[in-house]
Amino acid sequence: MTTDRQLTLSLIYTSQTLGLIRAEVARIIRTQCTDVGALFEGHTLLQNESFSWQQAHLFVYFFQLLEKQMGGDEIKMIHWFRSQNESLGNSPFYLIIDEGRLMDVIGLLESDLKIPQFCSRV
Repeated sequence: MTTDRQLTLSLIYTSQTLGLIRAEVARIIRTQCTDVGALFEGHTLLQNESFSWQQAHLFVYFFQLLEKQMGGDEIKMIHWFRSQNESLGNSPFYLIIDEGRLMDVIGLLESDLKIPQFCSRV
């Protein structure tokens, strides 16, 4: 089981690796920028099973899938994340941050990696 501390640190690592600013992270986990600032500065942790915790868990899972898909090559990962994706109809970055379609992006990666769909395991 993932602890609050582990998930918070994983979220920070994931966000920094993908070059996200705090406001973008706030949109992904659907919280306030000040709350994300407190997370990044070590003043607080994600609260177990809160909505933000669940969103962070999904985003870290997305990152793990992307890392697997790209063989851990961070440059390829960032390029894929920010580039137009024909299957999705837009860039994963835009879809996740502006449209809240994280599950659609996860579904595409799971399909590409031939992993059973996440929703069926929840």
